[in-house]
Amino acid sequence: MSQTEMKHGWYSEIQKNNKSGIMYNDDKKRPTSNIYLTENGNMVEVTEVCSEKENYNLKSFPDAEYRGKVVKWVRAIY
Repeated sequence: MSQTEMKHGWYSEIQKNNKSGIMYNDDKKRPTSNIYLTENGNMVEVTEVCSEKENYNLKSFPDAEYRGKVVKWVRAIY
């Protein structure tokens, strides 16, 4: 991601648990969360990445924690 593509990372254990065990029609494995690098190079686990810091979709997850600006995707967690 370039600076213009910088996103905001959020983590919710509830959201992660909701994603686990979901069956999809195409039988492909889907990640429950992802690891991203923050601006200062730290790795953080996130369940949601948004272009805006305020994300109304996360109101469904009262435990959602802001993990900071993320600049690069590292890997998925299954």
